[in-house]
Amino acid sequence: MTKADEPALACPLQCDQHRPVRATVCPYHSLLVGMPQGIVLLGIRGDDLQLINASAREYLCELGVAEEAEAIRARFLRAPEPTGSVIEEGEATSARRIYRFSNYFFDGSHLLFIEDVTERRRYESIAANADTANNTMVLLSSLRHELGNPVNSLKMALSVLSENYHEFDDERRLRYIDRSLQQVKILEELLGHLRSFHRMDAFTPERVRLDLFFNEYCAFLAEVAVARGAELWVEPCYSPLIVMAHTRALHQALTNVTTNAFEAMEGRDDGRLELRVVPECGYLAVEVRDNGPGVHPDMLREIFTPLYSTKDHGTGLGLAIVRNLMLGMAGDVEVESALGEGMRVRLILRLAEAVRASGDEEAAVGVATGSGWEPA
Repeated sequence: MTKADEPALACPLQCDQHRPVRATVCPYHSLLVGMPQGIVLLGIRGDDLQLINASAREYLCELGVAEEAEAIRARFLRAPEPTGSVIEEGEATSARRIYRFSNYFFDGSHLLFIEDVTERRRYESIAANADTANNTMVLLSSLRHELGNPVNSLKMALSVLSENYHEFDDERRLRYIDRSLQQVKILEELLGHLRSFHRMDAFTPERVRLDLFFNEYCAFLAEVAVARGAELWVEPCYSPLIVMAHTRALHQALTNVTTNAFEAMEGRDDGRLELRVVPECGYLAVEVRDNGPGVHPDMLREIFTPLYSTKDHGTGLGLAIVRNLMLGMAGDVEVESALGEGMRVRLILRLAEAVRASGDEEAAVGVATGSGWEPA
């Protein structure tokens, strides 16, 4: 059969804006026409429209795209003159359907794949909603448990004190009052973490001088270490470095990590906390290491789960907040630990640029330099 004898492929939906297209010679004609995905084969330039199979006709009709090379390029192609084996992907939507498309370029030809993903997205949405609902139920159940423990302890202490107030001496009354205040403190800490967890995505990363932030934070932390009775060892960061971060979020993340470390070392005469900045390939890591009891490696898989805690009175939100804060800064957090060997936490930040020592002040213009700490 010659090119002139090949039949025109009529649009099954008979859209007025579409016209039948006569396919030119294509060695893969029989294969492409029979594929369930929408297939369009055309030249990279000009009006050379070589093939449109039935699925593609239907999809183009639904999207209101004319069966013309220029109209198809305008709708599905971003690069005006693609070169090489470039692949471009994206989505196109109509009032009723969602389509996923991919463009492939080879040997002067443009091959367009179009797939109807409406049902797939619907099932994915249903699954995601079901997963969210399950996670919400687990979170609410855990939260109810975490709030219930201190509330019940507080209720019991106050009930005993109320019923025996006149029989108890002053020392015993104060003991029950102190016990009640301890439970109130636990509730305050949990609510504070929940407030931070709720607010943690309300920031935009910016260029931050990490060296200035780190040294300022360590000066602040020195006073905390004295109050906690722990030794603080810091490797100062003298190299002017700029990362993508947010000062308040970074301060919150680092404070959560160091607070966990201090609590892990409580009761040790040789408690030691170490901080340093470690360069990575395109990243910088703020490393925090303690010599506390550590945790079993199997527990590390759950350590970022909200309300999961290895401590008797932990809220289980500290590291969950840290992870989300770091992800919000296009960074990450890594934890290493073993029983009896303490814990090492690395807050990983994306390096924006290195400020040359010869031009610190000029390069740092518009860069946040302080800790930017704000009370939660």
